[in-house]
Amino acid sequence: MTRFCLLSVFFLLAACGPQKGAVKPPPPAPVLPADGDCAQPAAGPNMRVTNAIGESTDPEIVALPDGYYVAWTDFLARFPAVAAVRVDRDGVPRSVENVFPQKGACRQPSLGLDAAEIHIAWLDGPTLQSVRVDKNDAQPVTYSEKAHHLTTGPFGAVAWVAPPGQLLFRCDGMLPLPDRKGRIIEPAPVVVAKGGIEAPRMAWTGKFYALVWSESAAGGRRIVLQRVTNDGLLQGPKVAVSAMAGKSTNPVITWNGEEFAVAWTNAAPTPEDPGESYRVYMALIAKDGAKPRSTKQLDFTGSADEVSIAPMADGYGLAWVGSRRPAGSAVYFRLFDRDGNARGDVLQVTDDQPEACGRPAVAFNGDSFGVVWSDSRFYEGAEIFFSRISCAAPGNAPATDAAAEPPLKKVFE
Repeated sequence: MTRFCLLSVFFLLAACGPQKGAVKPPPPAPVLPADGDCAQPAAGPNMRVTNAIGESTDPEIVALPDGYYVAWTDFLARFPAVAAVRVDRDGVPRSVENVFPQKGACRQPSLGLDAAEIHIAWLDGPTLQSVRVDKNDAQPVTYSEKAHHLTTGPFGAVAWVAPPGQLLFRCDGMLPLPDRKGRIIEPAPVVVAKGGIEAPRMAWTGKFYALVWSESAAGGRRIVLQRVTNDGLLQGPKVAVSAMAGKSTNPVITWNGEEFAVAWTNAAPTPEDPGESYRVYMALIAKDGAKPRSTKQLDFTGSADEVSIAPMADGYGLAWVGSRRPAGSAVYFRLFDRDGNARGDVLQVTDDQPEACGRPAVAFNGDSFGVVWSDSRFYEGAEIFFSRISCAAPGNAPATDAAAEPPLKKVFE
Protein backbone atom coordinates (compact mmCIF):
# COMPACT_ATOMS: atom_id res chain seq x y z
CA MET A 1 0.00 0.00 0.00
CA THR A 2 2.80 2.38 0.89
CA ARG A 3 4.56 1.58 -2.38
CA PHE A 4 1.34 2.26 -4.32
CA CYS A 5 0.96 5.67 -2.64
CA LEU A 6 4.56 6.60 -3.39
CA LEU A 7 4.14 5.61 -7.03
CA SER A 8 0.94 7.66 -7.25
CA VAL A 9 2.72 10.73 -5.88
CA PHE A 10 5.59 10.17 -8.31
CA PHE A 11 3.33 10.03 -11.38
CA LEU A 12 1.30 13.01 -10.16
CA LEU A 13 4.45 15.09 -9.77
CA ALA A 14 5.70 13.91 -13.15
CA ALA A 15 2.46 15.00 -14.80
CA CYS A 16 2.48 18.39 -13.08
CA GLY A 17 6.23 18.93 -13.06
CA PRO A 18 8.16 21.35 -15.25
CA GLN A 19 7.88 21.04 -19.00
CA LYS A 20 10.88 19.20 -20.40
CA GLY A 21 13.50 21.63 -21.68
CA ALA A 22 11.68 24.69 -20.30
CA VAL A 23 13.97 27.56 -19.34
CA LYS A 24 13.03 30.76 -17.56
CA PRO A 25 13.48 33.79 -19.81
CA PRO A 26 15.97 36.37 -18.50
CA PRO A 27 14.53 39.58 -17.07
CA PRO A 28 14.38 42.57 -19.42
CA ALA A 29 16.99 45.25 -18.94
CA PRO A 30 16.12 48.16 -16.64
CA VAL A 31 15.73 51.60 -18.18
CA LEU A 32 18.64 53.73 -16.98
CA PRO A 33 19.17 57.48 -17.43
CA ALA A 34 20.86 58.39 -20.67
CA ASP A 35 24.08 60.38 -20.78
CA GLY A 36 23.58 64.11 -20.87
CA ASP A 37 23.61 67.23 -18.74
CA CYS A 38 20.89 69.71 -17.84
CA ALA A 39 22.89 72.81 -17.11
CA GLN A 40 20.23 75.37 -18.08
CA PRO A 41 16.72 73.98 -17.50
CA ALA A 42 13.81 76.00 -18.87
CA ALA A 43 10.11 75.29 -18.46
CA GLY A 44 7.95 75.11 -21.56
CA PRO A 45 4.28 76.04 -21.89
CA ASN A 46 1.64 74.30 -19.80
CA MET A 47 -0.06 71.82 -22.13
CA ARG A 48 -3.44 70.37 -21.25
CA VAL A 49 -3.51 66.57 -21.57
CA THR A 50 -7.03 65.64 -20.43
CA ASN A 51 -10.55 66.66 -21.45
CA ALA A 52 -12.80 65.11 -18.82
CA ILE A 53 -16.16 66.45 -17.72
CA GLY A 54 -15.22 65.84 -14.07
CA GLU A 55 -12.03 65.58 -12.07
CA SER A 56 -8.73 64.30 -13.52
CA THR A 57 -6.25 63.45 -10.76
CA ASP A 58 -3.32 61.27 -9.68
CA PRO A 59 -1.09 61.57 -12.77
CA GLU A 60 1.83 59.20 -13.38
CA ILE A 61 4.51 59.47 -16.10
CA VAL A 62 7.31 57.35 -17.58
CA ALA A 63 9.78 58.42 -20.27
CA LEU A 64 9.88 56.85 -23.75
CA PRO A 65 12.48 57.41 -26.50
CA ASP A 66 10.13 59.73 -28.40
CA GLY A 67 8.14 61.22 -25.54
CA TYR A 68 6.23 60.01 -22.50
CA TYR A 69 3.42 57.73 -21.37
CA VAL A 70 0.99 59.41 -18.97
CA ALA A 71 -1.71 57.76 -16.83
CA TRP A 72 -4.26 59.26 -14.45
CA THR A 73 -7.70 58.84 -12.85
CA ASP A 74 -10.64 60.39 -14.73
CA PHE A 75 -14.22 60.84 -13.60
CA LEU A 76 -15.64 59.90 -17.02
CA ALA A 77 -18.88 58.17 -16.05
CA ARG A 78 -20.58 56.89 -12.91
CA PHE A 79 -17.27 55.91 -11.34
CA PRO A 80 -13.70 57.19 -11.75
CA ALA A 81 -11.69 55.23 -14.33
CA VAL A 82 -8.00 54.91 -15.12
CA ALA A 83 -6.93 56.36 -18.47
CA ALA A 84 -3.61 56.79 -20.29
CA VAL A 85 -2.14 58.34 -23.43
CA ARG A 86 1.20 58.66 -25.18
CA VAL A 87 2.45 62.23 -25.61
CA ASP A 88 5.41 63.63 -27.51
CA ARG A 89 8.27 65.55 -25.92
CA ASP A 90 6.14 68.70 -25.79
CA GLY A 91 3.13 67.02 -24.22
CA VAL A 92 0.99 66.79 -27.35
CA PRO A 93 -1.08 63.54 -27.37
CA ARG A 94 0.12 61.11 -30.05
CA SER A 95 -2.27 58.22 -29.42
CA VAL A 96 -5.92 57.62 -28.70
CA GLU A 97 -6.72 57.96 -25.01
CA ASN A 98 -7.00 54.48 -23.52
CA VAL A 99 -9.60 53.97 -20.77
CA PHE A 100 -9.00 50.65 -19.01
CA PRO A 101 -11.88 48.26 -18.19
CA GLN A 102 -13.49 48.75 -14.80
CA LYS A 103 -16.23 47.45 -12.53
CA GLY A 104 -16.24 50.10 -9.80
CA ALA A 105 -14.44 53.23 -8.65
CA CYS A 106 -10.78 53.18 -9.76
CA ARG A 107 -7.86 54.94 -8.12
CA GLN A 108 -4.09 54.95 -7.55
CA PRO A 109 -2.73 54.27 -11.06
CA SER A 110 0.94 53.27 -10.95
CA LEU A 111 3.38 52.84 -13.86
CA GLY A 112 6.44 50.62 -14.29
CA LEU A 113 8.81 50.63 -17.24
CA ASP A 114 11.55 48.28 -18.48
CA ALA A 115 13.21 47.71 -21.83
CA ALA A 116 10.38 45.39 -22.92
CA GLU A 117 7.12 46.99 -21.84
CA ILE A 118 5.04 49.46 -19.88
CA HIS A 119 3.28 47.97 -16.87
CA ILE A 120 0.29 49.69 -15.24
CA ALA A 121 -1.60 48.71 -12.10
CA TRP A 122 -4.46 50.32 -10.20
CA LEU A 123 -7.23 49.65 -7.70
CA ASP A 124 -10.75 48.94 -8.96
CA GLY A 125 -12.57 49.26 -5.65
CA PRO A 126 -10.47 46.97 -3.41
CA THR A 127 -9.33 44.83 -6.38
CA LEU A 128 -5.74 45.13 -7.62
CA GLN A 129 -5.67 45.12 -11.45
CA SER A 130 -2.71 45.06 -13.83
CA VAL A 131 -2.19 45.43 -17.59
CA ARG A 132 0.89 45.00 -19.80
CA VAL A 133 0.35 47.93 -22.13
CA ASP A 134 2.61 46.80 -24.97
CA LYS A 135 1.17 43.28 -24.97
CA ASN A 136 -2.34 44.56 -25.73
CA ASP A 137 -3.96 42.67 -22.86
CA ALA A 138 -7.70 42.52 -23.53
CA GLN A 139 -8.60 42.34 -19.84
CA PRO A 140 -6.74 43.31 -16.70
CA VAL A 141 -5.12 40.61 -14.57
CA THR A 142 -6.30 40.48 -10.94
CA TYR A 143 -3.64 39.97 -8.26
CA SER A 144 -5.67 40.66 -5.12
CA GLU A 145 -9.31 41.15 -4.15
CA LYS A 146 -8.42 43.09 -1.00
CA ALA A 147 -5.78 45.72 -1.53
CA HIS A 148 -5.01 49.34 -0.74
CA HIS A 149 -1.84 51.39 -1.16
CA LEU A 150 -0.18 49.85 -4.24
CA THR A 151 2.84 50.38 -6.45
CA THR A 152 4.08 48.69 -9.61
CA GLY A 153 7.43 48.31 -11.31
CA PRO A 154 9.34 46.63 -14.13
CA PHE A 155 9.26 42.90 -14.88
CA GLY A 156 5.63 42.56 -13.83
CA ALA A 157 6.27 43.67 -10.26
CA VAL A 158 3.44 44.73 -7.97
CA ALA A 159 3.48 45.52 -4.25
CA TRP A 160 0.40 46.24 -2.20
CA VAL A 161 -0.91 46.53 1.34
CA ALA A 162 -3.52 43.92 2.28
CA PRO A 163 -5.38 43.30 5.54
CA PRO A 164 -4.27 43.07 8.29
CA GLY A 165 -1.49 45.48 7.31
CA GLN A 166 0.81 43.22 5.29
CA LEU A 167 3.01 44.54 2.48
CA LEU A 168 2.89 41.87 -0.26
CA PHE A 169 5.06 41.57 -3.38
CA ARG A 170 5.17 39.56 -6.60
CA CYS A 171 7.12 39.83 -9.88
CA ASP A 172 7.60 37.71 -13.01
CA GLY A 173 10.88 36.34 -11.68
CA MET A 174 8.84 34.39 -9.11
CA LEU A 175 6.84 32.53 -11.77
CA PRO A 176 7.59 28.79 -11.98
CA LEU A 177 8.49 26.99 -15.19
CA PRO A 178 5.54 25.81 -17.32
CA ASP A 179 4.19 22.39 -16.35
CA ARG A 180 3.82 19.57 -18.88
CA LYS A 181 0.55 21.10 -20.09
CA GLY A 182 2.19 24.48 -20.62
CA ARG A 183 0.50 26.09 -17.62
CA ILE A 184 2.26 28.64 -15.42
CA ILE A 185 0.80 28.84 -11.93
CA GLU A 186 0.73 32.27 -10.26
CA PRO A 187 2.95 32.10 -7.14
CA ALA A 188 1.88 33.18 -3.68
CA PRO A 189 3.03 36.74 -2.97
CA VAL A 190 5.93 37.38 -0.61
CA VAL A 191 5.24 39.07 2.73
CA VAL A 192 7.75 41.92 2.83
CA ALA A 193 6.66 43.65 6.05
CA LYS A 194 3.80 44.02 8.52
CA GLY A 195 2.41 46.98 10.43
CA GLY A 196 0.93 50.39 9.74
CA ILE A 197 2.20 50.57 6.14
CA GLU A 198 1.31 53.28 3.62
CA ALA A 199 2.46 54.58 0.25
CA PRO A 200 4.86 51.88 -1.03
CA ARG A 201 7.09 52.66 -4.01
CA MET A 202 9.75 50.61 -5.79
CA ALA A 203 12.86 50.82 -7.95
CA TRP A 204 14.58 48.01 -9.87
CA THR A 205 18.24 47.36 -10.60
CA GLY A 206 17.70 44.49 -13.06
CA LYS A 207 18.57 41.94 -10.36
CA PHE A 208 16.62 43.07 -7.32
CA TYR A 209 14.02 45.61 -6.20
CA ALA A 210 14.20 48.21 -3.47
CA LEU A 211 10.83 48.87 -1.85
CA VAL A 212 10.28 51.96 0.29
CA TRP A 213 7.24 52.87 2.34
CA SER A 214 6.01 54.91 5.29
CA GLU A 215 5.30 52.94 8.45
CA SER A 216 4.07 53.67 11.96
CA ALA A 217 6.78 54.68 14.44
CA ALA A 218 6.85 56.09 17.97
CA GLY A 219 5.36 59.56 17.80
CA GLY A 220 4.70 59.55 14.05
CA ARG A 221 5.81 57.77 10.87
CA ARG A 222 9.18 56.88 9.34
CA ILE A 223 10.53 55.85 5.91
CA VAL A 224 12.12 52.41 5.50
CA LEU A 225 13.59 50.36 2.63
CA GLN A 226 13.71 46.62 1.94
CA ARG A 227 15.47 44.87 -0.93
CA VAL A 228 13.73 41.93 -2.64
CA THR A 229 15.37 39.71 -5.26
CA ASN A 230 13.84 38.96 -8.66
CA ASP A 231 12.82 35.52 -7.40
CA GLY A 232 11.03 36.91 -4.35
CA LEU A 233 13.57 36.56 -1.54
CA LEU A 234 14.16 39.29 1.02
CA GLN A 235 17.72 40.53 0.65
CA GLY A 236 19.33 41.88 3.80
CA PRO A 237 17.64 43.62 6.73
CA LYS A 238 15.19 46.51 6.57
CA VAL A 239 16.97 49.86 6.17
CA ALA A 240 15.91 52.89 8.23
CA VAL A 241 15.90 55.76 5.73
CA SER A 242 14.46 58.70 7.68
CA ALA A 243 15.83 59.84 11.04
CA MET A 244 13.76 62.98 11.58
CA ALA A 245 11.05 62.72 14.25
CA GLY A 246 7.47 63.45 13.27
CA LYS A 247 5.35 62.29 10.36
CA SER A 248 7.44 61.27 7.34
CA THR A 249 5.23 60.20 4.43
CA ASN A 250 4.90 59.53 0.71
CA PRO A 251 8.42 58.39 -0.21
CA VAL A 252 9.53 58.14 -3.84
CA ILE A 253 12.54 56.16 -5.02
CA THR A 254 14.67 55.93 -8.15
CA TRP A 255 17.76 54.01 -9.32
CA ASN A 256 20.47 55.67 -11.41
CA GLY A 257 22.51 52.55 -12.20
CA GLU A 258 24.75 52.87 -9.14
CA GLU A 259 22.63 53.82 -6.12
CA PHE A 260 19.12 54.68 -4.95
CA ALA A 261 17.76 58.14 -4.26
CA VAL A 262 14.76 58.45 -1.95
CA ALA A 263 12.79 61.66 -1.37
CA TRP A 264 9.88 62.25 1.01
CA THR A 265 8.04 64.88 3.05
CA ASN A 266 7.93 65.53 6.77
CA ALA A 267 5.00 67.48 8.22
CA ALA A 268 6.32 70.61 9.93
CA PRO A 269 4.12 73.76 9.90
CA THR A 270 6.02 76.97 10.50
CA PRO A 271 4.68 80.07 12.32
CA GLU A 272 6.05 82.32 9.57
CA ASP A 273 4.26 80.54 6.73
CA PRO A 274 1.75 77.89 7.84
CA GLY A 275 0.96 77.13 4.19
CA GLU A 276 4.47 75.79 3.62
CA SER A 277 3.96 72.94 6.06
CA TYR A 278 6.13 70.16 4.65
CA ARG A 279 9.88 69.77 4.85
CA VAL A 280 11.42 67.81 1.96
CA TYR A 281 14.24 65.30 2.47
CA MET A 282 16.49 63.30 0.15
CA ALA A 283 18.59 60.25 1.04
CA LEU A 284 21.17 58.45 -1.11
CA ILE A 285 21.64 54.72 -0.50
CA ALA A 286 24.34 52.54 -2.02
CA LYS A 287 23.30 49.42 -3.91
CA ASP A 288 24.03 47.21 -0.90
CA GLY A 289 24.14 49.92 1.76
CA ALA A 290 22.84 49.15 5.26
CA LYS A 291 22.10 52.84 5.83
CA PRO A 292 21.97 56.02 3.71
CA ARG A 293 25.34 57.42 2.75
CA SER A 294 23.77 60.87 2.78
CA THR A 295 20.53 62.35 4.15
CA LYS A 296 19.69 66.02 3.64
CA GLN A 297 16.85 68.35 4.39
CA LEU A 298 16.43 70.34 1.19
CA ASP A 299 16.48 74.12 1.33
CA PHE A 300 12.79 74.62 0.54
CA THR A 301 9.43 73.55 1.91
CA GLY A 302 6.24 72.46 0.20
CA SER A 303 2.54 73.10 0.59
CA ALA A 304 1.60 69.47 -0.24
CA ASP A 305 2.94 66.17 1.07
CA GLU A 306 3.93 64.69 -2.30
CA VAL A 307 7.14 65.02 -4.34
CA SER A 308 8.53 63.26 -7.40
CA ILE A 309 12.10 62.44 -8.44
CA ALA A 310 13.73 61.30 -11.69
CA PRO A 311 17.38 60.40 -12.37
CA MET A 312 19.65 61.70 -15.10
CA ALA A 313 23.25 60.75 -15.82
CA ASP A 314 24.79 63.31 -13.47
CA GLY A 315 22.06 63.92 -10.92
CA TYR A 316 18.33 64.18 -10.32
CA GLY A 317 15.33 66.34 -11.05
CA LEU A 318 12.81 66.93 -8.24
CA ALA A 319 9.27 68.34 -8.55
CA TRP A 320 7.00 69.48 -5.71
CA VAL A 321 4.04 71.76 -4.91
CA GLY A 322 4.59 75.06 -3.13
CA SER A 323 2.74 78.29 -2.44
CA ARG A 324 2.50 81.03 -5.06
CA ARG A 325 2.32 84.69 -4.14
CA PRO A 326 -0.05 86.42 -3.52
CA ALA A 327 -2.32 83.32 -3.45
CA GLY A 328 -2.65 79.83 -4.86
CA SER A 329 -0.07 77.12 -5.46
CA ALA A 330 2.37 76.13 -8.17
CA VAL A 331 4.53 73.20 -9.24
CA TYR A 332 8.26 73.81 -8.83
CA PHE A 333 11.34 71.97 -10.12
CA ARG A 334 15.00 71.87 -9.17
CA LEU A 335 18.13 69.98 -10.18
CA PHE A 336 20.41 68.14 -7.75
CA ASP A 337 23.79 66.55 -8.32
CA ARG A 338 24.63 62.93 -7.46
CA ASP A 339 25.49 63.90 -3.88
CA GLY A 340 22.13 65.56 -3.32
CA ASN A 341 23.43 69.12 -3.59
CA ALA A 342 21.13 71.67 -5.20
CA ARG A 343 22.13 72.93 -8.66
CA GLY A 344 20.92 76.26 -9.97
CA ASP A 345 17.74 78.03 -9.00
CA VAL A 346 14.24 76.84 -8.27
CA LEU A 347 12.17 76.78 -11.46
CA GLN A 348 8.42 77.47 -11.48
CA VAL A 349 6.85 74.95 -13.85
CA THR A 350 3.25 76.12 -13.81
CA ASP A 351 2.23 79.47 -15.23
CA ASP A 352 0.15 81.91 -13.20
CA GLN A 353 -3.22 80.47 -14.24
CA PRO A 354 -3.95 77.63 -11.77
CA GLU A 355 -5.48 78.38 -8.39
CA ALA A 356 -4.35 75.03 -7.01
CA CYS A 357 -2.03 72.24 -8.17
CA GLY A 358 -1.48 68.72 -6.94
CA ARG A 359 0.38 65.43 -7.29
CA PRO A 360 3.34 66.31 -9.57
CA ALA A 361 5.17 63.49 -11.35
CA VAL A 362 8.44 63.81 -13.30
CA ALA A 363 10.42 61.67 -15.79
CA PHE A 364 13.62 62.22 -17.82
CA ASN A 365 13.93 60.99 -21.41
CA GLY A 366 17.55 61.86 -22.16
CA ASP A 367 17.34 65.50 -23.20
CA SER A 368 14.45 66.92 -21.19
CA PHE A 369 12.22 66.32 -18.18
CA GLY A 370 8.48 65.86 -18.53
CA VAL A 371 6.38 67.06 -15.59
CA VAL A 372 2.67 66.32 -15.15
CA TRP A 373 0.31 67.47 -12.42
CA SER A 374 -3.35 67.92 -11.48
CA ASP A 375 -4.48 71.49 -12.15
CA SER A 376 -7.66 73.32 -11.15
CA ARG A 377 -7.45 76.39 -13.38
CA PHE A 378 -10.85 75.54 -14.92
CA TYR A 379 -14.12 75.79 -13.02
CA GLU A 380 -15.36 72.49 -14.48
CA GLY A 381 -12.85 70.48 -12.46
CA ALA A 382 -9.18 69.54 -12.25
CA GLU A 383 -7.33 68.50 -15.40
CA ILE A 384 -3.92 66.94 -16.07
CA PHE A 385 -1.32 69.33 -17.47
CA PHE A 386 2.19 68.76 -18.85
CA SER A 387 5.30 70.91 -19.16
CA ARG A 388 8.60 70.08 -20.79
CA ILE A 389 11.72 71.11 -18.86
CA SER A 390 14.19 71.63 -21.67
CA CYS A 391 17.86 71.02 -20.92
CA ALA A 392 19.21 72.67 -24.07
CA ALA A 393 21.10 75.95 -23.87
CA PRO A 394 19.11 79.08 -24.77
CA GLY A 395 18.94 79.57 -28.52
CA ASN A 396 19.57 75.89 -29.21
CA ALA A 397 16.38 74.41 -27.81
CA PRO A 398 14.20 72.43 -30.21
CA ALA A 399 11.32 74.44 -31.57
CA THR A 400 8.16 74.33 -29.48
CA ASP A 401 4.81 75.74 -30.51
CA ALA A 402 4.42 78.00 -27.51
CA ALA A 403 1.28 79.51 -28.99
CA ALA A 404 -0.49 76.17 -29.24
CA GLU A 405 -3.84 76.28 -27.49
CA PRO A 406 -4.88 73.35 -25.33
CA PRO A 407 -7.79 71.37 -26.78
CA LEU A 408 -11.27 72.49 -25.78
CA LYS A 409 -13.02 70.58 -23.02
CA LYS A 410 -15.38 67.91 -24.30
CA VAL A 411 -18.96 68.28 -23.11
CA PHE A 412 -20.57 65.18 -24.56
CA GLU A 413 -19.30 62.51 -26.93
